[in-house]
Amino acid sequence: MKRHLILLTLALLTLSACHTSHQAQQAGTQQHYSLRTVSPCRIEVTSALDSRPLQAACDFLRPYQAGVDSLQRPYIGRSAQFMTPGRPESLLSNWVADALVAEAEQLGYKADLGLCNVGGLRSAMPQDTVRRGDIIAISPFENFFTILEMQGSDMLRLMQNIAAVHGEGVSHNLRLVITKDGRVQSATIAGQPIDPERTYTIATLDYLADGNDKMTALKDSRQRTVTEVPVRDVLMNHLRRLDAAGQMAEAAIEGRIVEVE
Repeated sequence: MKRHLILLTLALLTLSACHTSHQAQQAGTQQHYSLRTVSPCRIEVTSALDSRPLQAACDFLRPYQAGVDSLQRPYIGRSAQFMTPGRPESLLSNWVADALVAEAEQLGYKADLGLCNVGGLRSAMPQDTVRRGDIIAISPFENFFTILEMQGSDMLRLMQNIAAVHGEGVSHNLRLVITKDGRVQSATIAGQPIDPERTYTIATLDYLADGNDKMTALKDSRQRTVTEVPVRDVLMNHLRRLDAAGQMAEAAIEGRIVEVE
């Protein structure tokens, strides 16, 4: 009996030593790893991800497919080019920011700046036919079209907010030069330096107006008008107006935001 007890004790001590050694080895291994970079990317969820879908899943979803298609298939307009979002400037963010300014005019506002967040543009604008589902994919969130009035001094702070994130979607009348380390080198609106004493009007969305996505200066706006129009409807309305006039959505890289050393 005593012999069995001694053997059991030795076995437990051995297991404990192995466990402690394994923990120490794990701890030692973990000390050699650290996160260096994070590189986000967009993955379009299409049939390309699964060439052999599960038939049972397809059968389950089929009754709902017609309803989804009826919501997404309606024709909205046409695009002259394939447009994607990006920083410091991109085709899609340029087009969206300009659309905000154009639709502000429809509501009786003369906007000095259109502003959208690149992170909120979740898909690309297809070339040629654009359908309702394409715009919903670009702007899927319940964000509402918002008009702000801001003091020029706060506008200068907003330019620094934009520089710090290396660019956002801005309308054609802004020219902003920023540095690689996120500082403003120069900023003009309609060819003129921003006047700290002047009041400026911005067409944007309520999400940014609340200071989200590091656009903290927008929280200090003098006046805020939040409409009941979702941003995706603003984009659809603008595209429909273009289509009715025989025009297509198009944009160009114009040097709205330029990043320098």
